[in-house]
Amino acid sequence: MSSRSRYPSTTRREDGKPSGWDRYLDLLIQNRVPEAARQWYVTRARQFIDGMRPDRLSDLTLDDITGYFQKISGDGCLNAWQFRQMVEAVQLLVVDLAQVMCGNSVDWDYCVVLCAEVHGGA
Repeated sequence: MSSRSRYPSTTRREDGKPSGWDRYLDLLIQNRVPEAARQWYVTRARQFIDGMRPDRLSDLTLDDITGYFQKISGDGCLNAWQFRQMVEAVQLLVVDLAQVMCGNSVDWDYCVVLCAEVHGGA
């Protein structure tokens, strides 16, 4: 049984081409994200998309992305390691998968530090 069977929304399109979520899972595998963590990366990426609601990922701006991280860090709903996981999941989605131009301008390391500051260096 394929590991993709755990991700019901990753079905292939009618034309047989991989969906965006299939490609994202392939990217997670290429980046050696442990199998047990992959579902959480998908969850974090979906939370980002749901929170941003862009018509297209290419419509995102630098302020959109960094503003999202500031909002989530201020919410305190994620602990430090979950926040780091979210930043990495979004970075893979925006930079590596969707190749959103502004994604290269995001200071991804600072986004992780932002959470550490909120959580007292956690």
